Amino acid sequence: MGIKWIPSCLTALLTVACAGPSAVVVLEEPEETIASTVEVPEPFDVSAYVDPPPEPYDLSHEIPEALLTGSGAFGATVSGFRIQVQSTDQKLLADRVAVEAAEFWVSLQDHAGGADALPPPPVYQDFRAPYYRVRVGNFLSRADAEVVLQELEKRFEQAFIVPAQVMTDRLR
Repeated sequence: MGIKWIPSCLTALLTVACAGPSAVVVLEEPEETIASTVEVPEPFDVSAYVDPPPEPYDLSHEIPEALLTGSGAFGATVSGFRIQVQSTDQKLLADRVAVEAAEFWVSLQDHAGGADALPPPPVYQDFRAPYYRVRVGNFLSRADAEVVLQELEKRFEQAFIVPAQVMTDRLR
C-alpha cells in the first residue's frame, strides 16, 4: 500500500515543475527618431600661416679639416705609420729591444749636440700571438717615418715602416 502513492507523487511533481509560464514577454523598443545634422567645416587656407623661408647666410670658419672630421682631435687615432724594429716570440727580448730603441734615440740626440734635442718617439710593444712586435713612433706621413727610419737602421738593421693607427696627441 505504501508504494502506490510514490509514482503518482512523482508524476504530479514532474508535471508542475516542467509546466512553467506559458506566455513569452517581448520587450519592444520605442520608435523614436533622433535627428542629427553634420555640419560641413568652413574652408581653411593653410598658406596664410606658412612662415617664409629664412634668409640664406654665409658661414665661414678657419677650423682645420682634420678637426672637423675628428681625425685631429686630441687623443684621436688616425691612419699613419710606425717603424717596426723587432718581431719575436720572446717577451724578455721584446722588452730589452724596446728599452734599447729608446736609449738609442737619446744617444743620437746626445751625439748631435743636444741643441735641437727631440723627445724620443714612443715605443710600443704589440702582441699578436705568437709574436711581440716592437714598434717606434707615430707618423702621419710615410716621408716623416723614413727620416727616422734612416737613423734607426744604424742600430736595428731589420727595421721597416708599417701602416698603423697612430694617436694624434703623440705625433712626431
